[in-house]
Amino acid sequence: MAEPKRRAVNKEQLGRYGDYAATFRSVGGKRVLEDLKNEYYFQKSYVQGDVFETFRRTCCRDLITRIEWMVSRADEQFDVEDE
Repeated sequence: MAEPKRRAVNKEQLGRYGDYAATFRSVGGKRVLEDLKNEYYFQKSYVQGDVFETFRRTCCRDLITRIEWMVSRADEQFDVEDE
C-alpha cells in the first residue's frame, strides 16, 4: 500500500510548530494551557442576550484549539518547501 502523501510546508512554518510544541509541552506550558482551558474552554460559549460576550468566549475557545492543533503538528512528517 502506498504511503499517504505528506504535506509540504516552508521552514518558517515548520519552526513555528516546533516552537508551539516546545512551549506548551514543557511543564510550565502544560500548566498554562490547562489553566486556559479551565478558564475559557470548558464554559459555554453562548450567552443569551449578549452577542459580544458570546463572540469573546468563542474566540477564546478557538485560540485554545489553535494552540493544541499547532502542538500536534510538531509530531507530523512534512516535506520542506524550497524557498
